[in-house]
Amino acid sequence: PPDASPLNAARPAKVFLPDGFDNSREVPLVILLHGYSASAVIQNAYFKASAQVTPQDFILVTPDGLTDPQNNRYWNATPACCDFGKSGVDDVAYVGSLIEEATQRYAIDEGRVYVIGHSNGGFMSYTMACKMAGTVTAIMSLAGTTYPQPADCGPANPVGVLHLHGTFDETISYEGGQIFGQTYPGAQQTVERWATYNGCDESTEQLADRDVLTVLGSETKVTRYTGCPENGGVELWTMTGGSHTPQFKAGWLGPVFDHLFASDRTP
Repeated sequence: PPDASPLNAARPAKVFLPDGFDNSREVPLVILLHGYSASAVIQNAYFKASAQVTPQDFILVTPDGLTDPQNNRYWNATPACCDFGKSGVDDVAYVGSLIEEATQRYAIDEGRVYVIGHSNGGFMSYTMACKMAGTVTAIMSLAGTTYPQPADCGPANPVGVLHLHGTFDETISYEGGQIFGQTYPGAQQTVERWATYNGCDESTEQLADRDVLTVLGSETKVTRYTGCPENGGVELWTMTGGSHTPQFKAGWLGPVFDHLFASDRTP
């Protein structure tokens, strides 16, 4: 069986392989990016992403950001979040190197490479979509938005976008805001912008509400842009009453992966 030892000797990232994986078939690759001050272990425990590796049949990589002077782990994603120590570290190159190393070591379907993240990791997911649109097939961001200005991002081709955001998020506001004077767009502004990048229509449609949180009922409104190109779909899941770290119901991530994996560039 293939070796699941960490990727990148300098900044090791843990690898999770599906049960029985022997490199004889190509599978999708998912990179999971933690929030500011969290870690790969904490983020995986919260999302329970590694529990989906075998049933959904993909390889998961869980890297750690560097630590800042306050000893908090971070990703240098956008001006707002979260290189507060101004290190200038090139985390796009780092995450890109993990993708490259994984595809060299394992039978990865290079048309199915996905980045998912929470908060600062969500910002970083968008940054990867901006800077490595030729490599990243689709992203999912929970409570993390994109660059402050539309011109800051010029993706080379469409990238699928799924954005989850709680309306009661007190850390990264659903409506947008500022961190240390640096602005970030809100959830709707973010997906609207990505619909434009991807070449979707300006119009949207409301799909059936979803039940992703532990609160009773289907609290999550689903807005999808129309006329998007194949593999360039854009959806916003607005979690009514959801906080910055929502309490998800068991199994919530399965439908997220179903949605992501529908973006598939494999010929």
